[in-house]
Amino acid sequence: MSPALRQHSLRGATGLLAPLLLTLACARAPHPITPVIGPSWSLRVENNHVLDLDVFVIHGGQQSRVGTVTAAQVHEFHLPMYLLGPGGEISLLATRIGGPGELRSAMIIVQRGEHVDWFIPRAFEHSAVSVR
Repeated sequence: MSPALRQHSLRGATGLLAPLLLTLACARAPHPITPVIGPSWSLRVENNHVLDLDVFVIHGGQQSRVGTVTAAQVHEFHLPMYLLGPGGEISLLATRIGGPGELRSAMIIVQRGEHVDWFIPRAFEHSAVSVR
């Protein structure tokens, strides 16, 4: 292959690759919940399990994912009021990322401005929830 032809081929490949790299660089991962404006409540999850967990709120017969909590970490979510069921009744659900099983809390009642703490131990069979 002549040097001129090789240079032309390289320029064409670079021209095709540049838009793809630019698109990938500008892409963002989707956020599960939009930022909260107005009245809200919060959920603090302390994950002492060895795997990362996806956390959901079950409200009014619906299940909404609120985010992920990394193994051995604590994360606080500020959540909108529409994630509370009728009368503020909810339960919490955690599923293991990379492993089987799920953990569901008992039904709790949460009101505007309250803070829910969910402690998930390493054993994953039991958990503790408090509302303050």
